[in-house]
Amino acid sequence: MSVFRRAAALWVLPRGVCPKVLVLTEASIAAEAWKTPVAYVDIPEDTYCAEAAATGLDPWWLYAFSSMFASVREQRWDRVGHDYTQLTGRSPLALRDVLSAYR
Repeated sequence: MSVFRRAAALWVLPRGVCPKVLVLTEASIAAEAWKTPVAYVDIPEDTYCAEAAATGLDPWWLYAFSSMFASVREQRWDRVGHDYTQLTGRSPLALRDVLSAYR
């Protein structure tokens, strides 16, 4: 499964699934869950867009992913709240459990 399809899988998780915030140090969890090496590589946005477009990724998804990645770079999602638990009465799933479901 390509990295782009794995990233997309995080966008189409079943209702009620809210993985904890993914940070760079959690690449080892992804590697273990997917049983494949995973490494963070910081690439310029234009390089990412060109590579993703070359895979045939729909332009809407290209925009969605590139703007999401820009938000991550700007640390706009750097906090974990308790909203999910307050709204659902359940704890969010562990990242390892979510990624293991999408091998």
